[in-house]
Amino acid sequence: TGTGKTHTMEGEIVCEEKKGIIPRAVEAIFESLGEKGKYVSSAVSASYLEIYNEELSDLLTEAADERGVYNGRSSHADGAPKLSLVEDKGDGKRRGKGVYAHNLSEHEVCSAADVLGLIARAQERRRV
Repeated sequence: TGTGKTHTMEGEIVCEEKKGIIPRAVEAIFESLGEKGKYVSSAVSASYLEIYNEELSDLLTEAADERGVYNGRSSHADGAPKLSLVEDKGDGKRRGKGVYAHNLSEHEVCSAADVLGLIARAQERRRV
């Protein structure tokens, strides 16, 4: 902790000169997707996973309902969905997803601004 990993990856998302790797990459992705004739269609989704003291957390999880249930997912004692790393190798008929975080929320985004908004929301929920 305290070595600047988050600063390097995110930087200051509202300051062009101080943006980190993720905001710059997101802008490049959407610029490429916006080039006329390059793609017939596209769909982009974003997630935000925090690993803190070997515990996985979804920083974009919506609030629990009145019963403490998040979108029908199993949850920790505090009500947040349990995340686990799993591997989907696929089979002979379909390509697998590879290693991914089970129960990690995905949010459809249409622009770099959408992603930067999710990053700002996640920053408020980070543990330091």
